[in-house]
Parts: sequence; structure tokens; C-alpha cells
Amino acid sequence: MTTTQFDPLGTAIALLSADVPGVITETPEDWPRWEVVLPHALAAIEQWEKQAWTPDRVTAEHCAYLMDRAGAYLEVQGQLTEARDLMERGLILTERTVDPGHPAIPARLHNLSRSVNLTGFPEKAQPLAERALALAEEAHGCNSSEVAFNLINLANILGEQGNFDEARRLLERALAIGESELGLSHPSVAILLNNLGLILEATGQFDEAQEHLERAVALSRENLGEDNPGLAVSMINLGNLLRVTGRLEEAHDLSRRATDVLERAYGPDHPELANSLVSLAEILEDLGRADDAAPLRERAARIRRQ
Repeated sequence: MTTTQFDPLGTAIALLSADVPGVITETPEDWPRWEVVLPHALAAIEQWEKQAWTPDRVTAEHCAYLMDRAGAYLEVQGQLTEARDLMERGLILTERTVDPGHPAIPARLHNLSRSVNLTGFPEKAQPLAERALALAEEAHGCNSSEVAFNLINLANILGEQGNFDEARRLLERALAIGESELGLSHPSVAILLNNLGLILEATGQFDEAQEHLERAVALSRENLGEDNPGLAVSMINLGNLLRVTGRLEEAHDLSRRATDVLERAYGPDHPELANSLVSLAEILEDLGRADDAAPLRERAARIRRQ
């Protein structure tokens, strides 16, 4: 009779990977659970990486998943370097563990490319995003919602490098897929509209940009409600455009309301709030209210230093 050796670390990793919220969003519903689980997940990952023996394949897959999801949570919390490091290790482990056609590979490539771009290296993010897109098209077909979100990611990276024409082409394709596959009123369509609106604004096509951003605000409000950070981001983007086109009072109202939403949702020290405070300060300066803008800029700088 043979006995199976008990693997406490493998069991812990399996339990943690089953327990953590898999979908990481910018809304804080799942954050309390992550706050509890994160230290244990990071400790288990560290212990697993230190061990001298190779565990079974299933444990390795669970560990790679934990790396990716913990990285996604840290990214939302503004800890971008730590997030990128975890996602990179998760991708390396995934590629060593699963078969080449496994759907985890394009998903992890997508997440890592976004993280690399957010830390200021779009030229390094681009090949990762291009590979993720190609694998997603191969796995899901060229007109799937998975492909649409890979198109957004690659377009954002190209936009960071000033390649606005190609970014627009990708985003228009993504929007067409999203509206066809998800429906005109789906909340994810607001994300597509936001991204395309920003690229149109960057190329000076303000009327078209405003049309897309206003629709994004309306969809976000309809699907998410008035106190959701997703709506706040849409409002900030529209407010920034209205500032550029000279509609300062409307821009101020949108930016002020969005800042209030973000502070209620994220607390007083989140990086996304810092971005909103800067946008609001710029509008106030354009309105001739530099004294009101100064403390907002100081507060944003303090958040960013932290």
C-alpha cells in the first residue's frame, strides 16, 4: 500500500487561489477580502519560490494564478512596480507550466503588458500586447470580446508612444466588436468609448471626442450608478475635454463631482484621486482661481510622493 505525502504549502496555495476574488476591478467591493488574503498569498508565493523541490503542475498553476491576481490588486492600489514584478513572475511560471495553447498565456500577457505600460515603458509593453492579441485572436476568433479588450490595451500602448492613427484604428475595431458582441448598452462599451474619445481628443477631433465621451458618461451612469469610480473616470475625461474647448464651468462641475466620488470610494490617499485633483486644479487655474487650485496641487503631490 502506498501513501501520498501531504504537501501543506501546496494545499495552502490551492486554498488561497480558490479564495481570492478572481475579477479585480477599480471598485472596492472585493478590496476588504483582498486586504485579508494578500499577506498570506504573498507569503505563500515567497515560500514556494524558495523551495528546492519542484511541486506538481497543479500547484504551479495555482501559484501563477495567485501571482497574477495579487499583481492586479496591487496595480489597482497604485503599487505599480510591485504589481509588474508579480505579473512578470506569474507569466514566466505559466509559460513553464501549461501547454502553449492554454488560454492563461494570452490573459497573463495582456495583464503584464498593461502593467509594464503603466510603469512607463510602452516600448517594452508593445511586443507583449501584440503577442497577447495574436494569441487571443487564435483562441477566440477575431471578433470576440476578449479580442476587443486586447485591442484596447495595444491601442493605449501605441497612444503612449504617439502612434495615434494606429491606436484609433484599433479602438474603432474594438468598439465595433464590443457593440456587436455585447450590445450598445453594455457597461464595457463605456470603456471602449472612453478610450476612443481620448485618442480623438489627442488628434484634435474635439466634436467626435465629445460625442464618444458623453455617451461613455451616460452609459456609466446608467449601468454603474452615481457613486461608482467608473463613472467618475468618464466624467473626468469629459471634463478635461470641455476645459480644452473652453467650457470651463461645465468642466469644473464634472471634475468636482468626480473627485468627490473617487475620494468616497478610494479614500484620501489613492493615486487615482491625485490625478483627479490635478485635473480639477487645472480647471480652477483657467477660471482664474489659482488660490483655490494651489492646495489641490499640493495634496496631489503629497499623494504621489507616498
